[in-house]
Amino acid sequence: MINTPEFIIQSVEMAEFVVEDACGDIWSLSGGIIKQFTSQASPYAVIFKWDFGDGTTINTQDRSVTHEYSSTGIYIVKHQACLLDGPCCYTNDIPWCVKSVTIEAADICTWITSKGGWQAIAAYDIMILVSAYLGQTNLGFTVEMRYINGAIAYYLDMLDSGNNFTGCSFT
Repeated sequence: MINTPEFIIQSVEMAEFVVEDACGDIWSLSGGIIKQFTSQASPYAVIFKWDFGDGTTINTQDRSVTHEYSSTGIYIVKHQACLLDGPCCYTNDIPWCVKSVTIEAADICTWITSKGGWQAIAAYDIMILVSAYLGQTNLGFTVEMRYINGAIAYYLDMLDSGNNFTGCSFT
């Protein structure tokens, strides 16, 4: 018998599979968000197959894995837990557990980093900030007018002014 458990995101409980943050969202040096995924499948499961929804897949014997997302967005994460020499170790005949994971920026600095850094801010990004300021878009943090001014400064290649408005410390 092969266990194909359900899973949860951020402490909303369902049966036997947990997806939880690794110390909350951790921004890496390269600007991605690292999430920790932990399978609570059968203790007899020995191979864990993961599809992180961004083109990255792994097969591992580790019950807990981390994955770095390069940008914010909604990703469909898939998981299979397989018994030793079970059919899912060799085929995709059993169903995958599937859940949606939303990767959001925690603040303006991490949002800018997820866009590729201050040098990569485009007019479209400024429009997204304005939309969030007006309450039409949720970026996962409260957008203040000074953030919009900072994004405009970054767009105009004015690093110091951008940092002063946003409170970020880009170099």
